[in-house]
Amino acid sequence: MTGDESDDAKPRAKAEVAERVADRQLDVDASLASARALSKVGDRRGEIAAAVKALSAGATGYARAEALKRACDAHEVLGEFDRAQQYCDVLLAEFPSSAAARAVVDRRRVNAAPGKRAIDTEARQRSSAPSKAKEVPSSTERAQ
Repeated sequence: MTGDESDDAKPRAKAEVAERVADRQLDVDASLASARALSKVGDRRGEIAAAVKALSAGATGYARAEALKRACDAHEVLGEFDRAQQYCDVLLAEFPSSAAARAVVDRRRVNAAPGKRAIDTEARQRSSAPSKAKEVPSSTERAQ
Protein backbone atom coordinates (compact mmCIF):
# COMPACT_ATOMS: atom_id res chain seq x y z
CA MET A 1 0.00 0.00 0.00
CA THR A 2 1.45 3.37 -0.97
CA GLY A 3 1.16 6.58 0.99
CA ASP A 4 -1.56 7.80 -1.38
CA GLU A 5 -3.69 4.70 -0.82
CA SER A 6 -3.34 5.11 2.95
CA ASP A 7 -4.43 8.73 2.68
CA ASP A 8 -7.51 7.65 0.68
CA ALA A 9 -8.42 4.98 3.24
CA LYS A 10 -8.71 7.44 6.11
CA PRO A 11 -11.42 9.62 4.53
CA ARG A 12 -13.23 6.48 3.35
CA ALA A 13 -13.21 5.04 6.88
CA LYS A 14 -14.43 8.32 8.32
CA ALA A 15 -17.20 8.44 5.70
CA GLU A 16 -18.27 4.90 6.58
CA VAL A 17 -18.41 5.74 10.29
CA ALA A 18 -20.40 8.91 9.54
CA GLU A 19 -22.80 6.89 7.39
CA ARG A 20 -23.36 4.33 10.19
CA VAL A 21 -23.99 7.14 12.68
CA ALA A 22 -26.45 8.78 10.28
CA ASP A 23 -28.24 5.46 9.69
CA ARG A 24 -28.52 4.87 13.44
CA GLN A 25 -29.93 8.38 13.92
CA LEU A 26 -32.49 7.71 11.18
CA ASP A 27 -33.48 4.50 13.00
CA VAL A 28 -33.88 6.43 16.26
CA ASP A 29 -35.88 9.20 14.59
CA ALA A 30 -38.13 6.73 12.75
CA SER A 31 -38.74 4.72 15.93
CA LEU A 32 -39.68 7.84 17.90
CA ALA A 33 -41.98 9.05 15.10
CA SER A 34 -43.64 5.65 15.18
CA ALA A 35 -43.96 5.79 18.98
CA ARG A 36 -45.64 9.21 18.73
CA ALA A 37 -48.09 8.00 16.08
CA LEU A 38 -48.93 4.84 18.00
CA SER A 39 -49.50 6.87 21.16
CA LYS A 40 -51.98 9.11 19.33
CA VAL A 41 -54.09 6.10 18.35
CA GLY A 42 -53.83 4.56 21.83
CA ASP A 43 -51.58 1.62 20.91
CA ARG A 44 -49.50 1.54 24.10
CA ARG A 45 -47.86 -1.82 23.36
CA GLY A 46 -46.74 -0.51 19.97
CA GLU A 47 -45.54 2.72 21.57
CA ILE A 48 -43.45 0.76 24.06
CA ALA A 49 -41.95 -1.42 21.31
CA ALA A 50 -41.04 1.64 19.23
CA ALA A 51 -39.56 3.48 22.23
CA VAL A 52 -37.46 0.47 23.22
CA LYS A 53 -36.33 0.13 19.60
CA ALA A 54 -35.12 3.75 19.71
CA LEU A 55 -33.22 3.01 22.92
CA SER A 56 -31.68 -0.11 21.40
CA ALA A 57 -30.67 1.86 18.30
CA GLY A 58 -28.59 4.10 20.54
CA ALA A 59 -30.81 7.11 21.19
CA THR A 60 -28.93 9.87 23.00
CA GLY A 61 -29.78 13.26 24.44
CA TYR A 62 -33.33 14.49 23.97
CA ALA A 63 -34.25 11.42 21.88
CA ARG A 64 -33.17 9.11 24.72
CA ALA A 65 -35.14 11.14 27.26
CA GLU A 66 -38.23 10.99 25.04
CA ALA A 67 -37.91 7.24 24.49
CA LEU A 68 -37.48 6.59 28.22
CA LYS A 69 -40.47 8.81 29.06
CA ARG A 70 -42.68 7.12 26.48
CA ALA A 71 -41.80 3.64 27.76
CA CYS A 72 -42.34 4.80 31.35
CA ASP A 73 -45.71 6.43 30.61
CA ALA A 74 -47.07 3.68 28.38
CA HIS A 75 -46.26 0.93 30.90
CA GLU A 76 -47.96 2.98 33.63
CA VAL A 77 -51.07 3.47 31.46
CA LEU A 78 -51.19 -0.30 31.05
CA GLY A 79 -50.89 -0.73 34.81
CA GLU A 80 -47.45 -2.32 34.49
CA PHE A 81 -45.86 -0.27 37.22
CA ASP A 82 -42.91 -2.60 37.80
CA ARG A 83 -41.94 -2.40 34.13
CA ALA A 84 -42.53 1.36 34.07
CA GLN A 85 -40.28 1.74 37.09
CA GLN A 86 -37.11 0.68 35.23
CA TYR A 87 -37.62 3.30 32.50
CA CYS A 88 -38.77 6.01 34.91
CA ASP A 89 -35.77 5.45 37.18
CA VAL A 90 -33.29 5.64 34.29
CA LEU A 91 -34.99 8.81 33.06
CA LEU A 92 -34.73 10.39 36.51
CA ALA A 93 -31.08 9.35 36.87
CA GLU A 94 -29.91 10.47 33.43
CA PHE A 95 -32.10 13.54 32.92
CA PRO A 96 -32.96 14.76 36.44
CA SER A 97 -33.69 18.39 35.53
CA SER A 98 -35.66 17.68 32.33
CA ALA A 99 -39.34 18.43 31.90
CA ALA A 100 -39.90 14.69 31.36
CA ALA A 101 -38.32 13.87 34.72
CA ARG A 102 -40.34 16.60 36.45
CA ALA A 103 -43.54 15.14 35.00
CA VAL A 104 -42.65 11.71 36.39
CA VAL A 105 -41.83 13.16 39.82
CA ASP A 106 -45.08 15.15 39.84
CA ARG A 107 -47.10 12.08 38.83
CA ARG A 108 -45.47 10.02 41.57
CA ARG A 109 -46.23 12.74 44.09
CA VAL A 110 -49.91 12.75 43.06
CA ASN A 111 -50.08 8.95 43.18
CA ALA A 112 -48.52 8.98 46.64
CA ALA A 113 -51.17 11.38 47.97
CA PRO A 114 -53.23 10.17 50.98
CA GLY A 115 -55.74 7.56 49.97
CA LYS A 116 -53.71 6.43 46.96
CA ARG A 117 -51.05 3.77 46.77
CA ALA A 118 -47.73 5.02 45.52
CA ILE A 119 -46.34 3.55 42.33
CA ASP A 120 -43.05 2.94 44.15
CA THR A 121 -44.87 0.83 46.76
CA GLU A 122 -46.64 -1.22 44.09
CA ALA A 123 -43.39 -1.77 42.23
CA ARG A 124 -41.63 -2.92 45.40
CA GLN A 125 -44.43 -5.36 46.17
CA ARG A 126 -44.29 -6.82 42.68
CA SER A 127 -40.50 -6.91 42.62
CA SER A 128 -40.46 -9.31 45.56
CA ALA A 129 -41.49 -11.91 42.96
CA PRO A 130 -38.90 -12.89 40.34
CA SER A 131 -38.76 -10.19 37.68
CA LYS A 132 -38.79 -10.85 33.96
CA ALA A 133 -38.25 -7.18 33.08
CA LYS A 134 -35.62 -6.47 30.47
CA GLU A 135 -32.71 -4.19 31.21
CA VAL A 136 -32.94 -0.72 29.67
CA PRO A 137 -30.34 -0.37 26.93
CA SER A 138 -27.73 2.20 27.85
CA SER A 139 -26.83 5.00 25.51
CA THR A 140 -23.50 3.25 24.91
CA GLU A 141 -25.08 -0.04 23.81
CA ARG A 142 -25.75 -0.12 20.10
CA ALA A 143 -28.01 -2.25 17.98
CA GLN A 144 -26.02 -4.99 16.30
